[in-house]
Amino acid sequence: RIVVMDRGQIVEVGSHDELLQREGAYYKLYQAQQRQAEKAGKEVDQTMDKAGQQIEKAGEKIENAAKDAQK
Repeated sequence: RIVVMDRGQIVEVGSHDELLQREGAYYKLYQAQQRQAEKAGKEVDQTMDKAGQQIEKAGEKIENAAKDAQK
C-alpha cells in the first residue's frame, strides 16, 4: 500500500498498479523517474562506448609498438 502526499496532504492511496492506472500524482512522479533513468542509462552507454574505443586504440598502439620492437 502506497500513500502519496503533496504539501502534507494525502492525495492518493493504493497499490503501485492502482496508482499508475489512475494517472495522478504518483503516475507523474513515476514517469519522471523513468525518464531520468533512461537518460542516465543512455549517458552510461555513451561513456562505455567512448571507453571501448579508447581501449581499442590503445591496444592497436601496443600491437604496433610490439611489431616495431621485433624489427
